[in-house]
Amino acid sequence: MKEFKGSLLTMALWAENIVFVYNIDSHLISEARDYFTRLSSAHAHRCHLVFLTHHAMGMKTEWKEFISGLGIPVEFLHRDEFMDRYPHIMTEHPVILQQVRGDLSVLLTAQEIRSCTTMKELEKAIQRKLIER
Repeated sequence: MKEFKGSLLTMALWAENIVFVYNIDSHLISEARDYFTRLSSAHAHRCHLVFLTHHAMGMKTEWKEFISGLGIPVEFLHRDEFMDRYPHIMTEHPVILQQVRGDLSVLLTAQEIRSCTTMKELEKAIQRKLIER
């Protein structure tokens, strides 16, 4: 697949928002444990989305640039925050959702996220899904 350069806005005019849901809770202890786990392998990590997009110091610069290049609002939620806000949506985490006309639907499933071995693969998977829509 040819890599898309520039804003994905033209491909995602339909999307009002993209919601990234981590498979970790927002509690301080959970975040501290995840910080140390981040330094280990993907198999030991509780959230593959965090493993691909973060390093020990936080979100990777390249990931921030990709997100900014989407040209649409994004939201990052921990698992507990998502379940509090959207108790009626049952899905495996991590997950990437799209909001269209106020309704949330899955853009990338947990399995699709876990199948990505690098951040670039994740970016391409997101681009591919946005193009398909």
